[in-house]
Amino acid sequence: MDIIKEKNGRREISLTAVARLLFKKVWIIIIAAVIGGAALFIWTRTMVSPTYKAAATLYISNASESAEPRNITTNDLNASMMLMYTCSTILRSEETMQGVIAASGVDYDAETLQQMVQVSEIENTNILVVSVTAGNPEEAAMLANTVADLAPGLMKRVEAGASVKVFSEAKVPDKRSSPSNSKAVLLGVVIGTFLSVMAILIMEIFDTRIKEQDVLSLGAPLLGVLQLEKGNSKKRKKDETTHKSKEGGIQKEPRSIEENVIFSLPESQCKKILLAGILPGDEICTATAHLAAGLASCNYSVLLMDCDLRHQKIAEVSGLHNKPGVSNMLIGQLPIENCIQHYGADLNVITSGTPSPNPEDLLSSEKMMNLLKEVETSYEYVLLNTEPIREKEVQESLYKYVKNIIITVHLGITRKDILRGQLEKFKAMGCRIIGLIVVSDREL
Repeated sequence: MDIIKEKNGRREISLTAVARLLFKKVWIIIIAAVIGGAALFIWTRTMVSPTYKAAATLYISNASESAEPRNITTNDLNASMMLMYTCSTILRSEETMQGVIAASGVDYDAETLQQMVQVSEIENTNILVVSVTAGNPEEAAMLANTVADLAPGLMKRVEAGASVKVFSEAKVPDKRSSPSNSKAVLLGVVIGTFLSVMAILIMEIFDTRIKEQDVLSLGAPLLGVLQLEKGNSKKRKKDETTHKSKEGGIQKEPRSIEENVIFSLPESQCKKILLAGILPGDEICTATAHLAAGLASCNYSVLLMDCDLRHQKIAEVSGLHNKPGVSNMLIGQLPIENCIQHYGADLNVITSGTPSPNPEDLLSSEKMMNLLKEVETSYEYVLLNTEPIREKEVQESLYKYVKNIIITVHLGITRKDILRGQLEKFKAMGCRIIGLIVVSDREL
């Protein structure tokens, strides 16, 4: 799913494509969110030390404690509010912290204690809240009450007319103030969701493998999609990908692929076709065997030649003997008649033969050219199974004799950039790209 599209010469992010991608991967996002929430919850419970907060409240006014009772005026309230900032500053001063340390006997320095003490104002009131955060709940309450008890004397030294009264004493907290389990879980969920979304988008942007929505825009005609049979073993799924009949023969797929090939090559003479793949996982052997079986079932005379002289793929798929085969003919040991094995009325097969350490030399030899000239007089279709395109020397040795190319691509494995680059190389060499056969491990 391409989330970055070309539009008017500019690359733009498609929000619709992003939404579809994230919806498709929503299960990953959910799992990541759950894991993130659980991980941060466990971390806060086991790795983060709990803290407790205790608070005492002070009432600030400008009426002296020694003065006779009288009504509090608006001027008194305004003056008291002016005193609140002064009181807040004094209560967090180093001198006050030293007094608290001396009175309580705690083993903190003044700077550390300043970080533990907070003084805040309750809006629209003359009340200050002195809160202390500590790792011990009893210590937090004791320190808050000590600061509150020292406040009246400290303020009188600065402002004789100031009145500071303890409105409420700090109580020992029965619950920790941090870390919060609910906040930790929520933060973990947010982090897990964000990281999973970013990972999905980054992987999608840099993932150039061919996907289902790409099959019609790969730069060559689509001949058909070949679905692999789900075997019981990994080897069967990867290597033995063509279906077998009860007798061990190759069973053809529906005729759409072979019909497209037939209409793509209307000429009457023998049609030599080379099937190539980018990577070993592109199942070249699978596509070659299916196409050969399909063409033979349409009453065409077909010869399947295994030119992958290193791996014996066709012999493994069909159950035929691998020797004698192509390599044995090219080194002059046997004539072609002794190497052809029969499948049905029209499908003939020449396996790869004895494995060759230098297949490029054999396939580029004059004997190979003569062999192709010989078989084209007897067959309507000659299909050549080859090694992956990355075996450059082997491929180029065959391109001299066979110009009709069918490329197999494996959904989810073959990369678009490599495929497009190879298509350009084929065209530069004068090859004719008949089309692509897409191989898929699942039903589309």
